[in-house]
Amino acid sequence: MQAINCSHCQLPTFQNLTELKLGDLNIHGWELLPHLLESAPNLEILVVMGGISEHRGCYERFQSRLLNHAPKCFSLHFRSIYFEEFNGEEDEFDLVKYFLTTAEVLKKMEFSFRSSLPLERQFCIWMKLLSLKRFSTNCQIEFTYQVKLNIVEFCLMDD
Repeated sequence: MQAINCSHCQLPTFQNLTELKLGDLNIHGWELLPHLLESAPNLEILVVMGGISEHRGCYERFQSRLLNHAPKCFSLHFRSIYFEEFNGEEDEFDLVKYFLTTAEVLKKMEFSFRSSLPLERQFCIWMKLLSLKRFSTNCQIEFTYQVKLNIVEFCLMDD
């Protein structure tokens, strides 16, 4: 993505792009992401792998490149987002809030947590995610099986 970003060219329209998997993006990748989303009008599924916590200020850079309107795919096809190894950092929550409040047809947002997160922190993140407002009334916030097991384990520890 850095090569695309450095070229200063307008991205082509990726009509056939329906699923996009993003690895651990560098700062340039987060700056490019709004343009990439805008260039994929038929995007249905976004997978964010590895979290974003290693790059402080990435949401600010993402936000600085946002257009005055939500990407076209948000109102047409964008139905699922998966956050792998979510860490609960402020930038991650800001990105989640952006997607939840702008994606009109979003049906599902699913999370897995970093395995190194303490159970209490996982529980706090889980509660916070479930309380977030959503544009789409049909949007469900879901968690992987392992996260659910961890939350149950944490709740049973209190008894």
